[in-house]
Amino acid sequence: MRIEAVGKPPGCKLIRISAETAATGTRAGLGADDGNASNASNASNASNAGNAGNAGIGDDRIVFIRIRGDFFASPEERFDAVEEALAGTPVSTLAESFDSLIKLNNMETFGISGAAVAELFNNGLKSGAGGAESGYQ
Repeated sequence: MRIEAVGKPPGCKLIRISAETAATGTRAGLGADDGNASNASNASNASNAGNAGNAGIGDDRIVFIRIRGDFFASPEERFDAVEEALAGTPVSTLAESFDSLIKLNNMETFGISGAAVAELFNNGLKSGAGGAESGYQ
């Protein structure tokens, strides 16, 4: 499913997300190597264990994600690597995986958090393929 979402979650700057998800068990859009997915999966395996019985959105995995907006990430050049590493991540662990990858890449951020990315992403998922603009002020 294609997701487009724009919003300004509380305590954050404007965030724009473009992403694609696929149901668990499908390989749509994921390469046979799947090397980048292992970093994100390893960062989130512990938190995913408690979600094993949940069906639905949490079963989907991120095929790709682009996160843009008015936030700051330093060093900037590592942010693309974080996005690439999120491929293969279960949607249910997006917040934890994002935060872990930021830390793993020795980055500092301002105006964005894993919780904000996940909230906006999930709002986009719930609104369907047409995308969503949040009601955040």
